[in-house]
Amino acid sequence: MEGLFVLLFIWGVVLAVWTAIWILQPVARKAKPRKHSRQFTLADFLALFLVLQLWMALVHAMFADGTGEARGLLDVCGWIVLGLPWWVCVQMLSRAGVRTAWRRGVFLAIVLPITVAGTFAVVAYTVTLPIVLFETLSRQLRFERLLLMLGAGVFLFGILHATGRVSRWVAAGAETEVERAGKTDVNQDVARTAG
Repeated sequence: MEGLFVLLFIWGVVLAVWTAIWILQPVARKAKPRKHSRQFTLADFLALFLVLQLWMALVHAMFADGTGEARGLLDVCGWIVLGLPWWVCVQMLSRAGVRTAWRRGVFLAIVLPITVAGTFAVVAYTVTLPIVLFETLSRQLRFERLLLMLGAGVFLFGILHATGRVSRWVAAGAETEVERAGKTDVNQDVARTAG
């Protein structure tokens, strides 16, 4: 039985990694051949602070009467688990040429946190679904619990699919070098005409 749990866990991790790659790949694909300069915007930091504040509010609400050590440890874990992907994704967005603050903010405040949380949820769902199925078939659980679990899976994978579509929308807004050069030429022409 323990071997089955190990296999389910490994399958969950593989599925979670595949899902995260599918979601983040459009922007990563745009970033690979391009070498735009690294650029941080106010929207990037706003997204980071928003996500960290939500995480810390959740932790402090859950452990309001608990020890400060657990809250502090979970705060630091949240900073690392959310901060490192934020750093990597800001660099990836910059290299891809995503300059619009709106698209960067949507990616960093919505797509990235859902992807990070979704990877953990996919692993948990992959391990618990067969347990609920087995217990339902052996009549230890009611059938409604299985339907609730299946509904949660449809919701989870639906949210992850929608997140992948939003990631493709962000990638579609990336500037190419030619477009960027064209804007610079227009700006220089306007400056010469005005001057």
